[in-house]
Amino acid sequence: MFNSIRWRIALPFMLLILAIMLPLTLFITRTFEQTYLDDLEDKLATEASMIGSLVEPMIIRGEPDAQINSTAAYWGDLLKARVTIISADGVVLGESDEDFAEMSNHLDRPEIVQARSSGIGTSVRFSHTVGYDMMYTAVVLQSSGEPSGYARVALPTTDIDASVAALRSKLLAAAIGVTLLGLLLAIVIADRISNPVSELTHAVRDMAAGKKSEHIVSSSMEEINQLSQAFNTMSVKLHTQFNAVETEREKLAAVQSKMTDGMMIVDAEGRVQLINPAAETMFNSRTGEAVGKSLIEIT
Repeated sequence: MFNSIRWRIALPFMLLILAIMLPLTLFITRTFEQTYLDDLEDKLATEASMIGSLVEPMIIRGEPDAQINSTAAYWGDLLKARVTIISADGVVLGESDEDFAEMSNHLDRPEIVQARSSGIGTSVRFSHTVGYDMMYTAVVLQSSGEPSGYARVALPTTDIDASVAALRSKLLAAAIGVTLLGLLLAIVIADRISNPVSELTHAVRDMAAGKKSEHIVSSSMEEINQLSQAFNTMSVKLHTQFNAVETEREKLAAVQSKMTDGMMIVDAEGRVQLINPAAETMFNSRTGEAVGKSLIEIT
């Protein structure tokens, strides 16, 4: 089946659509995901800056860690996010979701390292505390040009992952639909090409079998139409010649049957190829028996 011209046209067309649609789907989902992550990062940076402006005076005044921790818990509950207040040397001063006193030094966290150098730092990583990926965004708190601490806000990326997965499913479904539609279209186009070719093939076989019925082939495609017209012209000429030969044969048969003189035609080996009724009577040969026998045997 796959050796037919229909599938040789349709399959590459389908593969071409897949080669375009699959990378396009991956590109769109990746762009969509990155846009969501960028928006989330901007949101967390804004919230971290707001919280930092509130807790920075508390850190400078040296207020108790319990007071800072209460502030972190308040804003964490208000924003539905994880809020962490960190000192300049990496010690956790307040944490909305965990016991800040038991938390390790955060100075080596990627977002803190980036915030220390550029003012704002972001990191997406797996949280062993909650068991899924989270985005952490931290801002540095400046006091007289020196870092006085860090405010960090974190949110899970599960919503983004779910949205991206839903979009990816829809795009894949659309890609499959477009591919099937393209396959159907390719089959229709291939049929428009292959059907005239098949008709030409059948017409040639009819001619080879000696059939005289004209097999008219037409197509809307220029190249196929030219080939069809050439074949039709050849077919008409051959049929005209066949008719002329048949007419001459009938005339010859009529002349032979009416001749009073005996006549035989033999080949190069001396075997009878044609004999008229007068010769059959002359040599006492029944109709059809003489053809194929040697001339000596007949005479």
